[in-house]
Amino acid sequence: MLALGALVALARVGGNTERVTAMRVDARISADGSARITEAVDYDFGYPDTERRGIYRDLPDLRYDEDEAEVAVTLDSDLGPWELTVGDYYLEPNGHRATANRVKVGDPDRAVSRYRIQYTVPLQ
Repeated sequence: MLALGALVALARVGGNTERVTAMRVDARISADGSARITEAVDYDFGYPDTERRGIYRDLPDLRYDEDEAEVAVTLDSDLGPWELTVGDYYLEPNGHRATANRVKVGDPDRAVSRYRIQYTVPLQ
């Protein structure tokens, strides 16, 4: 009986991994050619979910100026904290290596399952 209980516990920990369970992205194009993007991300941090309290999005075309990027974030329908930082490298279509801007979203004191991120991407 004890061995069966241990096997069930291991299956739960090993089988319940961190993942995006659903994602929806909408874009509205403005007259100036910029795009207002809205991402709704349902995220399951797996078991146990006590260590992670946020996500990040690397966005190569996002302006680094917070006012111009017009970022807005909600966590489970409430306004939430976010930070604009430097993200990972990516390759541009011309082969040059560039750095993406990163939106870090989350609250260290709160478990969240739905993130909603809005931002503006300028005309290229």
